[in-house]
Amino acid sequence: MKKMAIIALVGLVSLLVITSGCVQNQDQNQGENKITVQDDLGNNVTVTGEVERIVSAAPSNTEILFALGQGPEIVGVTEYCDYPSEAKYKEKIGGFQNPSVEKIISMDPDVVFASTTTGEQTVEKLRNNDIPVYVSSPGSISGVIENINEIGKIVGAEDYAQNLTDDMEERIEQITNKVSDQEEKDVFYLMSTYGGTWTAGENTFINQLITKAGGNNIASELKGYKKISLSTVIQKDPDLIITTEHCYTNLGELKNKTGWKELTAVQEGKLYTLEEDQLVRPGPRIIDGLAEVAKTIHPAAFE
Repeated sequence: MKKMAIIALVGLVSLLVITSGCVQNQDQNQGENKITVQDDLGNNVTVTGEVERIVSAAPSNTEILFALGQGPEIVGVTEYCDYPSEAKYKEKIGGFQNPSVEKIISMDPDVVFASTTTGEQTVEKLRNNDIPVYVSSPGSISGVIENINEIGKIVGAEDYAQNLTDDMEERIEQITNKVSDQEEKDVFYLMSTYGGTWTAGENTFINQLITKAGGNNIASELKGYKKISLSTVIQKDPDLIITTEHCYTNLGELKNKTGWKELTAVQEGKLYTLEEDQLVRPGPRIIDGLAEVAKTIHPAAFE
C-alpha cells in the first residue's frame, strides 16, 4: 500500500514537472513572438504574438503588405488604398488624413501601419488604446527599403521582405548602370501649383529618384516638400519639367503663362506627366517610378 502511494506521489510530481515545463515553454514561446522595432519617428513599436489582424492607414503601406503576402490579414484600409485591386474590397477606415479612430479600434487590430499624414492625435489615441502603431516616413529609396524590411519583421514575413527588397535593389542597380555614362540634366519636379509652386527638395525620395535617374534636381537646396519661387525656377532654367496627373496645372498651359514661357523646357516642349502613384507612394512600385523618371530624362539609354 505504501509502495503504491509512493508510486502515485512520484507520478504526481512528474506530472507537475512536465506541466510546469509546458507552461515555461509556452512563456518562452510567447517571449519569442514578441518583437520590437523602431519606426521612422523614433518610437519603439512592440507587437506580441502572431499578427492576424492588420489595419493600414496609408496606401503605400497597403501596397507593401500585399506584396508581403499579408492580404488575408488586412481588415481595414483607407479610401485611397486602390492597389492592388484586392485592396479596393477591404473595409474602409476613412481617408489617410482623417481615419476614424473608433472604426479602427472596433476592428481589434494587432497592429496599425500609418504614415505621418495619419496625424499625431490619431496615432496617440490608438496607442492609448494599447494598439501598436508603426509610422513610416521614408526620406529616400533606401528608407523605403528599410520600411519594407521592418514591416516584414512585424508581420512575420521577413523572407518575403528580403526577397522583395533584394529584387528592388537589383533593379535600382540595373537602372543606374544604364544612365551612368549619360550627361546629367537639370530637372524640375512640379508637385503642385495650389497656393504657390510646390516641389520636392533634399531629404525626399522624389529627390533621390531624380538623382539616381541621372538628373540634377534644381530644388535640391530646399529641405523636404516646399514652395519655390518662379524667379528661382527661371534662374535655374531646367532642361525638363516633370509632374504627375493630379498636378493642378496642365503643363501645356505653361506655354502661355508669364515667366514660365521663358523656360527652355517649356519652349522646347520638354514637359512630362508621369503616373503619380509610382512616384509619390513610398512602396515597392517606387522602382517603377525610378525607371520612368530615368527613361524620361535619358530616353536614348533605354532604346
